[in-house]
Amino acid sequence: MPVNQDWTRWIWASVSKWIDDRKQGTVLYLDGFDIDQVPPKDCAELRMNGPFMINPSFGYWQVDIEVNILLQITPDDEDAHKLWRIAGIYIDALTGEIPVYKYGKGTQDDQSLLGCLRIRAEKGEEIVLANFGRVDPDIEQFRSGLSAFYRLEITTDDH
Repeated sequence: MPVNQDWTRWIWASVSKWIDDRKQGTVLYLDGFDIDQVPPKDCAELRMNGPFMINPSFGYWQVDIEVNILLQITPDDEDAHKLWRIAGIYIDALTGEIPVYKYGKGTQDDQSLLGCLRIRAEKGEEIVLANFGRVDPDIEQFRSGLSAFYRLEITTDDH
């Protein structure tokens, strides 16, 4: 079976719902949405790179993605650990498996489980936090980015 055109949409919908359900009251934007708004002092933006499709054998697919969460945090004299606290919320959300459901309203969107995204341990850096510091000297905000690498394995019923 060739690549299913809905896989990418189902993966993005599942990842964005999974992270949104675990944001613990923080402000989360999805890549490409709300870009005309002025972001609040503290927020996160969710992005996805991929999928990168590998078809190592007939009827078997490896679908790799990278999930990125950009954090924008304003320093706070009353909460010196705010960056680390908020980063910890999102690291926790990225840890473990992310179920991929067939979300949507199309003919194949039956809400069933397609499979689970699993951390790619062979990458060597499963979940990475990179601190960029104060990017603009005129704006008192710090930026950090989280990256996590996942693989979804799909077996199709080709014969």
